Amino acid sequence: MKDNKGLIKNYWFVGVIALCLVTILGYFVYEKISAGEFNYLQGKKVDGKDVIYTIGDKISTADEMYEVLYEKYGVERVYNALQKAVIDQGVETTDEIKEQAQHFSDDLIQRAIQSYGTEHYEAYIVSQLKNLGYTSLKDLPQYYTVSLKFNQLIEDYVNAHIDEVYPAFNEAFKPRMVSHILIKLADPANPTEEELALVKSVQTALENGEDFTKVAAEYSQDGSAANGGSLGYMDITTQFVTPFKDAALALNEGDVSDLVLSEFGYHIIKVDSTNLEELKQQEQFYNAMINNDPTIASKAVWNKAQELNITFANEELETALKKHMGIGE
Repeated sequence: MKDNKGLIKNYWFVGVIALCLVTILGYFVYEKISAGEFNYLQGKKVDGKDVIYTIGDKISTADEMYEVLYEKYGVERVYNALQKAVIDQGVETTDEIKEQAQHFSDDLIQRAIQSYGTEHYEAYIVSQLKNLGYTSLKDLPQYYTVSLKFNQLIEDYVNAHIDEVYPAFNEAFKPRMVSHILIKLADPANPTEEELALVKSVQTALENGEDFTKVAAEYSQDGSAANGGSLGYMDITTQFVTPFKDAALALNEGDVSDLVLSEFGYHIIKVDSTNLEELKQQEQFYNAMINNDPTIASKAVWNKAQELNITFANEELETALKKHMGIGE
């Protein structure tokens, strides 16, 4: 298996929550409200339209805001604003989300201190946050809150439309949960008698009907042993070494492979599950579906916008927005 630690180290900030698409432009109104320039009137309507803010006696509605953004900045900024409005209004900020956001924030700060030191960690994090429309370190929990709510929005959409989106994904990507037992070989081309004896012990234990998880915990010579050999979710895009990946994808649920030789040694692989309900418990499953069909995120936003009765008086804007989001009529 490939060691991804270097990749994670280089991209750990953006990699913690990969689905956050909120940008500076999406926070145009939010920043004005925070600065006291706008008065946010949540829940107020004029002629059936949501009032976003007032400046003096001037009342601006959601329709007007979207039209101004469209005329001045283009459709992408309208989408960013729409996405933020949908996340804010359409997904509840639960106590669990708040706790997770704070946990992610605390964890990130600790890792940033380890990497950049106590004098420089804050500047680094803030520089990343500014690229996402935030201004200071205290905004970090809010960034994670928005990200987690966006993840929830997408998960809810996928679960509600699973019969529509899953069959093609399953056929093309072969998602599954896998485990393995690894016996390391100092020289894979020339295994020693001691190494081969250990392989034989593993094979004998499995042939005698011992539980794969227990055998993996006893014999496997990598970190997965602590989890009974479990490697979790994988599909055709997972960055495993080719011999391992090819063998794992060729198995059916419950199958155990013969010996598979890789640069790391001998693997014995088991497909633990291809069950949809179990796959849905894995965050990587949803990430993979988004990577396969990026329009799922846009469809999730649009679907929730319809539930929230967000409409556009400008037909040209709505048409352009749908085209940008990859949504047909």
